[in-house]
Amino acid sequence: ENSNPTNLAQMIERMLEAERKDYWQTDDETIKQLVETYLEVKRDHKVLSDNKTFKDYVADKAQGFGLGALLAASDTAVAQDLAEQAQTNSAEEMVEGQKLEQQEQPQTDDEFDWQTLGFVLILLLAFTLGGVMQFRPYFTAAK
Repeated sequence: ENSNPTNLAQMIERMLEAERKDYWQTDDETIKQLVETYLEVKRDHKVLSDNKTFKDYVADKAQGFGLGALLAASDTAVAQDLAEQAQTNSAEEMVEGQKLEQQEQPQTDDEFDWQTLGFVLILLLAFTLGGVMQFRPYFTAAK
């Protein structure tokens, strides 16, 4: 919870979703512990979920387990955090991402590329020497 509360909340969300969809059968005490832990993490670390069905399911389970006060506290904490973020974002300049801009192509000089010529000449010399070495026995045998 201290290292990565969002990850903990996501794991609990997946477990509760599996239980809600009947992919996982468990006892009510485990469900209660998961819901309680999720609400505590949500309250203490302002964790959000975009899954409306999941939020409704947690709210229903929380009410059924007598965790209505914890549900209200977690919802209040998240709402306050969202309000603070909205106020901070409106007061500060919005952060902008990277901008793509046209870059000027560097001017190329019409100078001769001696490096490429040197490389080609070395390759040509290597092929010539290879050919000479290949046919050398024919020249020496004729003598």
